Amino acid sequence: MKLTMDTDQHISRIRSLYLSAFPRRERIPFFILRRMFKSGEAELIAVESDSGRFGGFAVTMRRGDLVMLSYFAVHPQLRSRGIGSRVLKALMRHFADSRFILEIEDVNEPCVDREIRQRRRDFYLRNGMKPAGFTARVFMSDLEILTSGKPVTFEEYRELYRSQRGDRVAVNVALKPQS
Repeated sequence: MKLTMDTDQHISRIRSLYLSAFPRRERIPFFILRRMFKSGEAELIAVESDSGRFGGFAVTMRRGDLVMLSYFAVHPQLRSRGIGSRVLKALMRHFADSRFILEIEDVNEPCVDREIRQRRRDFYLRNGMKPAGFTARVFMSDLEILTSGKPVTFEEYRELYRSQRGDRVAVNVALKPQS
């Protein structure tokens, strides 16, 4: 598997996987994402096999040396084969000079999908991500922030939202009080 920025040939498959892999409440409308890609506010990375076959995608947002993996999905037919681990490690190498972070649903919140959330968290921890030490409330979702190891503060995290999505979104990003 390899990462490529040449995503035009895969855009319809990326859109389809994006719509199926993420709950509606977590998705930015795809036309807005496309606008963010074109303006450079977000980066779209396709995952391809060595023969060029579509395997998944990643969306990142950047502010200075802080890079957030906003969306990451592997094609359903390719899951449970170690591809996600290889791609995540490749992304971490690609952004090795940056502070690389991502958000996951808080596993401590009451929910019907706790087992899935825990498996997702375990996947990221097994592949080198570490807790950043804070949980954010973004709109109505509680999200634990993981980092590739380089420290990041809540204020830097919220400023990434402000710089990429504006004050109207950033005002809905708060530090979740520790219980």
